[in-house]
Amino acid sequence: MKELIILHFEGILQSWGENSKWNKRSTSGFPTKSGIVGIISCALGLNRDDPKIEDISSRIVIGVRADRRGTIISDYQTVQGMPDLYTADGKKRNNNTLVTPREYLCDSSFTVVIDADSVLIDEIAEAFMNPIWPVYLYPRTNIIRERLTLSLY
Repeated sequence: MKELIILHFEGILQSWGENSKWNKRSTSGFPTKSGIVGIISCALGLNRDDPKIEDISSRIVIGVRADRRGTIISDYQTVQGMPDLYTADGKKRNNNTLVTPREYLCDSSFTVVIDADSVLIDEIAEAFMNPIWPVYLYPRTNIIRERLTLSLY
């Protein structure tokens, strides 16, 4: 019998980056594959440059169901300019404080199905049951506790 992992993501705020560029951080209306791979990578304790992340991405297939779509809300954060930072155009950025709009899904709920070979499914399941790093829905303060439901089928 084929094993699948079924996850339930529910949170006051969620953000699934898709087309974010520099200061503006938008959200997709549903979990993205890169976001799911990022959550798996956190549970496994992988650093951002770990080649295993690309391997995981190439070996999993995901399906997403929106149980409650939620509402997109905007938040405005400020970031202090730092010396020696550059814009997307390659120009030196000034040191002024920048306003960075951020989008979040408010009060949304999703069911995510992960399909992969049985070895990877077992590794991911073990990582979610005993995560090395906290597993969270962005923003980082939204750590998944009771609302991460893990099922193996």
